[in-house]
Amino acid sequence: MDAVDKNPNLPRPYHNLAKYYGDMGNREKEMPLYHKALTLERGPSSPSHHMTHYNLALAYISLDQKEKALEHLRKAIELAPGFPGAYNNLGVLMMKQGKYDEAFENFTRALSCDENSAIAHNNLAFVLLKRGRLEDALIESRKALALQKDFTRAFYNLGIIYKYKKRFSKAKHYLGLALKKRGKDIMTRLHMIEVLYQMQDKELLREFLAETLRIIPPDKLHALIKEIEADNIPTDEAPDLQVVLPLLGRAYLERSDMLRKYGSRYLEKGKAKEDL
Repeated sequence: MDAVDKNPNLPRPYHNLAKYYGDMGNREKEMPLYHKALTLERGPSSPSHHMTHYNLALAYISLDQKEKALEHLRKAIELAPGFPGAYNNLGVLMMKQGKYDEAFENFTRALSCDENSAIAHNNLAFVLLKRGRLEDALIESRKALALQKDFTRAFYNLGIIYKYKKRFSKAKHYLGLALKKRGKDIMTRLHMIEVLYQMQDKELLREFLAETLRIIPPDKLHALIKEIEADNIPTDEAPDLQVVLPLLGRAYLERSDMLRKYGSRYLEKGKAKEDL
C-alpha cells in the first residue's frame, strides 16, 4: 500500500497488492487493482504484464466467469507464448466445456514449455482417460506422481484408471491415498464404494459405508448424486450409480436400525421415563 501511495503511476505495486488480496480471497479488492495495473502497463516489456492478465484470469475462474477468464488467458499467452500456466488453465477451461481436442492441445503446449509440470501431465492424463486411452493416461498420471509425490489429484486419476482397467486392488490403493489427503471428498468415496463392491470385500465395504455416512452430511451426498443423475457430471467421471445407490440405501437402513436398537436398549436401562 505504501508503494502504491508513493508510485501511483507504476503498475507493479497495484499488481502486487492485488496478488495479496487474491491470496486472502478478497476478490472485491483484488480485481480492480489488477485492472488498474493494466491501465498503467507501458507495453509487453513491463515485467508484470502477462502475469497481470494471468492472475486476473484466475480470479475470474474462481468466480465462474469463464468468458472473461478465457479473454485474459489468451492475452497472457499472446504476450508470453512460452507461459505454461496459461496453457494449462486454458486447457482446464476447454475441458470443462467438453472441448477435449482443444484441452489436449493446450496441455500438450504447456508440457512443451515445461515438461516438469506435474499438473499439466495430470490434466493430460484426464483428457486421455476421457478418450478411452487408458494406457496413455496411466503413463501421464505416473509422470505427474513422479514429479509431485503427494499429488492428490494424481492419486485420484490413477484410482479411476485402474478401476476402468478392472485392476481393483490397485484402484483401491490409489483412491485410499487420495482419501488420506481429502477424506471428505464425496466423489472419491463413491468410487471407492464401487471398487470395494467389485472386490467383494464385504467387511471393509460395510466399514467404509458406515464411515462415509458418519462423516458426510446426507444433504451433500444427495446433492452430488442428483448432479450425477441429471447428467451434470459426465458418465466417465462418475461412479456406477447402479452399484453405489443400493449399497448406500442399505447402509442408511442399517444405520437407522442400529440407532433404533440402541435407543430401545438405553430406554430399558434408564430411569427417566418421561417423554422428551
